[in-house]
Amino acid sequence: MAKRGGLKAKVTSLKTLVTPDGIAAYPKLRKPEDPFDRGIKKFEITVGFNREDPKFKAFVKVLAELNRKYLIDMGENPPKKLTTPKCIKVADKKLVEKIGWAIGTPYMKFEAIADAEETPIPVFGSDGKPTRTSVFGTDLVSVETRIVGWQTGNGLGIKGYLAAVQLLESRWRSDAGSGFGVREEYIQSDDDSDDAEVEEPDESGLVEEDAPFEDDASGTEEDPSTVEAEAEEDDPSQGLA
Repeated sequence: MAKRGGLKAKVTSLKTLVTPDGIAAYPKLRKPEDPFDRGIKKFEITVGFNREDPKFKAFVKVLAELNRKYLIDMGENPPKKLTTPKCIKVADKKLVEKIGWAIGTPYMKFEAIADAEETPIPVFGSDGKPTRTSVFGTDLVSVETRIVGWQTGNGLGIKGYLAAVQLLESRWRSDAGSGFGVREEYIQSDDDSDDAEVEEPDESGLVEEDAPFEDDASGTEEDPSTVEAEAEEDDPSQGLA
């Protein structure tokens, strides 16, 4: 039980999942941040998904089933029809202007509280092996997440803890370095004259068919921005890392 912002959060571990492929935004995987200056540093990443991807639709259905079961276990009376849990949000105009996603892009934010040593979040390459390559916004990624149920005085629901990230394709500034030509030598020898000619660079889904993303009709409040029950709204618009 953790106390934050005057609220106490009870957390129940439900299941560990691997997300479908998605586009990264605002990854903070090597150095945690304390955005609300409360003495609690967090690692995080936001991932945007293709709503037409069958794997994403299957992922949403699994989350919806976990969410409904959790609500029932907590004494709630959710609707019989599965609904998309509130941990999955959709990009609005404000977010689109900051990230560049299309309006309505479904996304999910994953967080983890840093330990005392601030151990970085593990990153794996497309070959499944650990890598020290950094993850940037626009990269294609998948996330290993521990889905938990949370309950506070403001409501209850589910969300995903950040466990590890797989970097499937680096897309950030893929054009960087395109102006460099091939060099035969990188260090000028003593015999080269000062007026040597400079080489020019080369010029070379959804859980209900046809249903929109809808709020869980159980009457619960929006989930806090961390499992520890911050009351602030989830918002990945903190700038690319």
